[in-house]
Amino acid sequence: MSQEILASCTANSFWPSRKTETWQYTSVKKLSETKWNLANGEASEDFSFTANFPHGIFYGNNSLKLDLPKGVLFKPWSDSNKAPKIINTGRGTDAFDDISSSEIAMGGQLTFTKDYSETSTFCIEYFCGQEDHLQAPYFKIIIEPLAKVNIAEVFRGSEKTVTVRRLGMDIKTAANVNYQQVLCTEGYSFARAEFNLEKDACLTTAEISTSGEWARVENIFNTLGEGTVINTNGVVKANGYSHCDWRSTVRHRVPNGYSRQSYRYLINDKSTGVFSGKIIIDKKAQKIDSGMINKNLLLSKYAKVYTK
Repeated sequence: MSQEILASCTANSFWPSRKTETWQYTSVKKLSETKWNLANGEASEDFSFTANFPHGIFYGNNSLKLDLPKGVLFKPWSDSNKAPKIINTGRGTDAFDDISSSEIAMGGQLTFTKDYSETSTFCIEYFCGQEDHLQAPYFKIIIEPLAKVNIAEVFRGSEKTVTVRRLGMDIKTAANVNYQQVLCTEGYSFARAEFNLEKDACLTTAEISTSGEWARVENIFNTLGEGTVINTNGVVKANGYSHCDWRSTVRHRVPNGYSRQSYRYLINDKSTGVFSGKIIIDKKAQKIDSGMINKNLLLSKYAKVYTK
């Protein structure tokens, strides 16, 4: 398994290229030529429960024993439980699509039922502690009807490490989710997530990036039922020679929906920030209240921001 993961992740098609980076292109040739090892990790104790994935094995609170909180179910990927593909966003091919087979996917399917009563945060953590290490976790998260869940994803890593994370989240009828995504790695991060909201579902996100060598994050939000509420908020802080590329797309497929996107950048030294936001409203999706804002502060004469 480990060798299959490594071979698939280090294939040439794994890395973004001029073909897959349709707008602001950044060469990652040096990454593709590096020999990577699978990541080691250790779980944080800052949250009520932390799921950690060294070597693709599930750890709960630093223990191999799978003792999840009440109302949470976990099923790892296997031949009988294959990792599903993320829905095509209409933006063309993407480097992440090459990492879709169950043979290379770490992680699995997490289900939160309405019996989950924890008020503190359930944390999913990706940690690379050694140079020249790589990990590629993939989660499918299902929030069942009426469930109320606080979820955090934390990326931690030292220099010269790579984390490639894919996430699919289905938020069922009248469920309420507070989602946090924190990138505090010093290495390279590729993250893609797709959120599907059913009738009367509510999603609030807080996304934070604190520098690192290179980061690209793409979030897609789909409304599949009426009465959905989406509030996305992001803060990016970059210094040194960092490159932070954030992409956010909200697609209203049905009537009577609400969404707000708010992203703010603080760019210092010779760093580069990129923001690409999009709102798509289908023809049949009437009575939509949707808005987006991006504000940026350049803290040096060499700092750059590209936004659209």
